Amino acid sequence: MTATVGLFRRGPCFVAALAALLILVSVGHTSAAPDPAASPTANPSAAPAATDSEPTTPVRECIYKVSSLLRVDSVYESYGGGADADLPGSTGSSEDDGTVIVDVMGKFQDGGLAIRVTEHWRGDPATHLFKGAVASDGTVAFPPKTINAVTRELLPYFATAFASAGTLAAGTHWTVKQTDGQLTTTTDYTVTTANADTVTIAKKQSNDAIEGVSVTGSVVYRGALLVPISGQLRKRTSEMVSNGQTTGTLDVRFDLVSDSFQKPTTP
Repeated sequence: MTATVGLFRRGPCFVAALAALLILVSVGHTSAAPDPAASPTANPSAAPAATDSEPTTPVRECIYKVSSLLRVDSVYESYGGGADADLPGSTGSSEDDGTVIVDVMGKFQDGGLAIRVTEHWRGDPATHLFKGAVASDGTVAFPPKTINAVTRELLPYFATAFASAGTLAAGTHWTVKQTDGQLTTTTDYTVTTANADTVTIAKKQSNDAIEGVSVTGSVVYRGALLVPISGQLRKRTSEMVSNGQTTGTLDVRFDLVSDSFQKPTTP
């Protein structure tokens, strides 16, 4: 994804830091490693290899309008002087918007879903198509360097056993823990409000890495149809560099435009 980047008081160290953290916005279009907190690795059985009988027509299609805004702040110490000396602080930003199409291609015996994602971004003329899975507990299983961070945030809500068992009422709370090697990511969900057909769910996610990663925000969820209606979330990261620290703040939003499971209302 080619995004417009505004830099203020930039130095060589900051430019490198911004390039590294842009993966938060465009995981699928960079060469950096994927962020473990945004997409913990699911059990490999959740995403079996494709076969000759792999379906090509989705059983469900949902289209979302999406947007993202990334802010990167760097604070570092600089020794010596000269024209190339870094200033003690730098700030940069990058934003983009577009459309994400989520196609449910089928269901596995363990309750996981086979998912096909198509992304269109204003800052990138190419169409990006990815295949993966969502486990029954909401764990997103896509290959590294593929789907965008916004897509990773909305996919868990398609899971067949995403929410706790029983009626979702205000105050309902559950926790999901996902392990990737020695890294454990903990996600807490709490229903803050419940309406006739939707609930608003507050999300709080963190991991036990030395360099912190956290996600907070809320999602409007329709449990009867297992679909997220809209969401606003903020992801914060921190990374230690040789002479300071870089922090990133990613704000994402998604809104459901259409769902093949929901028939248009007849006037």
